[in-house]
Amino acid sequence: MGQISRGDMQDYFSLAEFDEAAHAIRSRTDHQPTIGIILGSGLGELAENVQKVDLIPFNVLPHWPVSLMSYPIGQCQLCLDI
Repeated sequence: MGQISRGDMQDYFSLAEFDEAAHAIRSRTDHQPTIGIILGSGLGELAENVQKVDLIPFNVLPHWPVSLMSYPIGQCQLCLDI
């Protein structure tokens, strides 16, 4: 099982922090997603089959937890269709 480094993160996100992360995602893509799916390593094959993808590294997203796993790659993958 993977681990998430909580560091000095709190156990919840404020609305302002959520909005800041959402803005960072919106500013890096033209996609306008209405839903999101967080895929673990067991669903990586699904992520490999999406079309018209914008990749956003997790480390540029404010308040995003740092993964200690080597897989998944550590990126937000936005697409039009699966």
